[in-house]
Amino acid sequence: MAEKPDENKVNRMMELLQTLISKRVSLHEWTVRALRCYHNAEYDEFVHLLKSAIKYGPSSYASYQADLLKVHTLLAAHYIRMTQQEPTSARAQLAQQVKHHMHAIDSLPASAESKERRLLLCRGFALLHQPQLADQYFRSVLQQQPYCLGALIGLACLAYNQAEYRVALGYLKTLLLRYPDAPAHVRVGIANCLLQLGELERARKFFTLAKQQSPHCIDALLGEAQLSLNKCERPSVIMGISYVCAAYAINHRHPHVLSWLCTYFYYRRDYNNLLVAAGNAFVNANTPQLRAQSCYQIARSYHAFRNFDRAFNFYGHAVRMRAKNYAPPHLGLAQIYIRRQQLQQAYQELRIVLQLLPQHRFSMLLLSTLYGELGQLQLSVQTFQQCQEDIASCLGLAVSYERARLFPQAISAQQSAINVWSKKQTAQPVPSEWLNNLGALQFHNSELQAALQTFCNALLQPQGKLNALTLIYNKARVLEEQHLHQQAELLYLQLLKNFPNYYSIHLRLGAMAYKCKQFKRALHCFQTVLQLDKNNVLARQFLAHYYVQLGDISQALFQYNVSMCRAELKSDCYMLIAVGNVCLLKLQKSLADGQVILAEQVLQQALMLYKKALQHNGSNLWAVNGIGAVLCTQGHLTVGSQIFKQLTDFNGGAMLNAGHVALELQQYTEAITAYRICLELPALHMPVWKIRQLLASALMEDGRLEEAKQELLKARHVAPQDDKVLLQLALIIKQLASDSFKAESADFEQLSRAERELSIARSIFLHLETNLEHRHTAHRQAKKCAKLLEHAPEKLQLLKQRTEIAVQENKEKKKHKKHKKRKTKNEDEAATAVKIKKHKY
Repeated sequence: MAEKPDENKVNRMMELLQTLISKRVSLHEWTVRALRCYHNAEYDEFVHLLKSAIKYGPSSYASYQADLLKVHTLLAAHYIRMTQQEPTSARAQLAQQVKHHMHAIDSLPASAESKERRLLLCRGFALLHQPQLADQYFRSVLQQQPYCLGALIGLACLAYNQAEYRVALGYLKTLLLRYPDAPAHVRVGIANCLLQLGELERARKFFTLAKQQSPHCIDALLGEAQLSLNKCERPSVIMGISYVCAAYAINHRHPHVLSWLCTYFYYRRDYNNLLVAAGNAFVNANTPQLRAQSCYQIARSYHAFRNFDRAFNFYGHAVRMRAKNYAPPHLGLAQIYIRRQQLQQAYQELRIVLQLLPQHRFSMLLLSTLYGELGQLQLSVQTFQQCQEDIASCLGLAVSYERARLFPQAISAQQSAINVWSKKQTAQPVPSEWLNNLGALQFHNSELQAALQTFCNALLQPQGKLNALTLIYNKARVLEEQHLHQQAELLYLQLLKNFPNYYSIHLRLGAMAYKCKQFKRALHCFQTVLQLDKNNVLARQFLAHYYVQLGDISQALFQYNVSMCRAELKSDCYMLIAVGNVCLLKLQKSLADGQVILAEQVLQQALMLYKKALQHNGSNLWAVNGIGAVLCTQGHLTVGSQIFKQLTDFNGGAMLNAGHVALELQQYTEAITAYRICLELPALHMPVWKIRQLLASALMEDGRLEEAKQELLKARHVAPQDDKVLLQLALIIKQLASDSFKAESADFEQLSRAERELSIARSIFLHLETNLEHRHTAHRQAKKCAKLLEHAPEKLQLLKQRTEIAVQENKEKKKHKKHKKRKTKNEDEAATAVKIKKHKY
């Protein structure tokens, strides 16, 4: 509420005005009375008298123009002083008054008084926004009075506004040496210069001196508050807040004070008071900078209230008021853009922030995360590495490495974050979420034992219910990967007791059952998931794999088609390629059944799916691989082979297909090479034993039967239930034995071994006669083995006789050779004895 005017004071003023008007005194007399009011701090009366003098004073005396000039000069000086002291929006109105009186002075005829020092000072302060003109006026005053206080202050203001802080400091020190009792604002000015020069302790000293000189100096209080708050220590923060509160008690409309209070309310999370203080600061702000700060504080309050649209609007107002030289609202806009998934706009805002505030930690962390979202993982890693090594940067770096699938580096970064936490928070345990992430990274890096130990350590800490669920589930996943299925199953079942609707557990139980060939149980688990969530994509994918394994292609396609009915999966490359692959299986079945028309339709459907996947992702190698498979199916083996060869460096499936095509084209050496490479590649869709079976086929066609036999034995060791491997192994054993019987150089031992292996092959063929698929082949081959075995004893007997004769002849030769050697030795000894005897005589 406005203060009620004093009636006595008003009456006295009215009497004084009537007296001066009735006596028609000169303007000089009006000025004397007005200055008397000014010295008594009666500023309103001072202004009222001078304005009344202009309106009612006589104008027909000789010195009227000089007196009028003095009246306008006094009023202009008063309004200039009020403008400098007024921090609120009323400053603009005061500036208009200054402009009005300066215009009135300019309209007066030129005289000697126009060079008067007080008028020059007024012109200088009125033209502070035009530094060159203001500088000329202040220096003109100094020529008249070398140490004029006002002129030195004006020159200091000009130098400070031009960021020449040492020059400004020199003027203010000169002034203080000349006038030790200068106003407190002089010491505040010195403190601000020292603050800009980084001499914080000296700045604090001058703020304190200014406060001692004038306890109500708001600028001194705010200066000390800024220095105290910037220490970020609890005692200094409390002291800084006390200074802000003291300033607020002096002037609760001061926009700088309100701005500091807004910051205090924000960190106290008192957003309601923050909004009120920021609104008052905006209303009372007298500069675009203060208005921008107030808009920013209003935006922060709405941001905290999750009113993102209004926050976005006020961040935008703050940016427009201060163009691009005020960083905080740009940071706020970047956060809103990220929330809206407008990542490119967010990137532009963050670049502006870092141009204004290089190495700003939070902006760099946000930009690093943004690079990761945009897929620029290398830039993300580089930006995180430029940040100071702290918990947030280490965690962010771990996420970027994980996205780039650089798991060893991700583990190192995650461990660094844990180490920093352990150093700073010795009393607090490491957050279980971090340990969970570390264990997950170790799991992906195939460090299964380390991952298991990490999850166990995390479970030793006190956990919330949901955290325990995640940790136990991940521990079970590690045990599952270690093929400890019983232990993993116990943990999964334990979780199901508390979380029966957690369908991921049913998925894992189904996947384990599928691996263990427990297909009925796997089917039950996947159907349970669909009962809980009929749109679950993973469950339908597992079911599709299950039906493919059973050979029920129609059901597999049905499961995929149900998933692809969802809008977000219609263009999903994985789904398109998976359905295309199932179509290829249906194509093979149709061709085997002689359904040529259906096969052509399915072929075109598969080709369409692969093309659609390529349209959405031109670099999808699996789609190109599928097109190669379609071309090979159409008989274009050479073209398909060329496609596969181009993909072999990037796609293991292409290498496998290249082996198939080479085998079909009778390029056995290339097929063997391709299959051997596939055996060293991880995570191919075809089991290793099947690849060994194909390799054995290529080796057999190339005439390398012994190597083919070894590969089939390895395949048989992994898949003893597969009759095709058994049949192929029996065929090779039979062929090797047959070759041994035909070889003229074979010895008795080789033929004996061949006979035994032929018996084994015959036993295998007899066993396979019970298999409907291989009955005829096995029966025919068993007969061939029987025929070979019928002639085997005769050949063995003949070879045995030949061997015995050869052994006897060999013994005779050795005996004759030994006798001849002994005879030669005796003859040599006799000759030697004769020579010795002759020598004696």
